[in-house]
Amino acid sequence: MAVASREIKAKDEPAASAAPTTRRTSPIWPLGIVAILVGVVLWPLGARYSLEGWIITLNLLLSLIHLPVSIPMPTGWWWLLFVPLGLLYSTVETRVKFGPPTSSNHLPSWGLAIILLLFMHGSDIGSTFAGYLYPAQDAWRIHTWASGDGRWVLVLWAIVLTYLPERAVMQGLRWIGVR
Repeated sequence: MAVASREIKAKDEPAASAAPTTRRTSPIWPLGIVAILVGVVLWPLGARYSLEGWIITLNLLLSLIHLPVSIPMPTGWWWLLFVPLGLLYSTVETRVKFGPPTSSNHLPSWGLAIILLLFMHGSDIGSTFAGYLYPAQDAWRIHTWASGDGRWVLVLWAIVLTYLPERAVMQGLRWIGVR
């Protein structure tokens, strides 16, 4: 006669597969909502200035090589071209994380990845700066001042518009218990 052993569960003990899932919200969850709203408001602004900066930079390059063509600034619904550009930048800046290469065989691709990542971060800050550097005729006085005497403010503003919106949304989602 064979004897088999098995665990005996108490009647009050819930089954392991039926464990309830609870969301963990932070005690500062209202600040999470504010963070999400700030990020959602600032993201299109930064992406729009990036698009504007890319057009300004490309037109500058075209003029440097003496081509008689220029890219016009978008009008109307064409401004929505900032969405794919902004999504590309946001995806690269928030999703691409890597460490040193695992072997010397990976060193060339790792070096290329570092160069491309630096290009993406630099071009995002630079295009946002360039887009904000040339204010419209009806721009606010602070914008006109910043593009003239307050360039240091433009650098800070470009960095804020590049990194704050995505980080604010991501942290806000954590605080309210979604991520």
